[in-house]
Amino acid sequence: MTNKQAQQQYEIGMIGLGVMGRNLVLNMAMQGADKNIDELLEDLNGTFHPLCQSGIDEELFDVISGFEALSVEEK
Repeated sequence: MTNKQAQQQYEIGMIGLGVMGRNLVLNMAMQGADKNIDELLEDLNGTFHPLCQSGIDEELFDVISGFEALSVEEK
């Protein structure tokens, strides 16, 4: 192997390491983003579900109150 060939193999190896390093950094960034999304979804669900339940409760109380008012009028 000539000196030039050795230099070329070295450069190819360094490029390979650079690509692997870049992929590693991108993978770590994607894992961090995925974790952030999961945490955000938990927070949003923790806010949304009580609001949704509150709306359901309000509608249910309105229906029950209306039914009771009609029942009193019929008696």
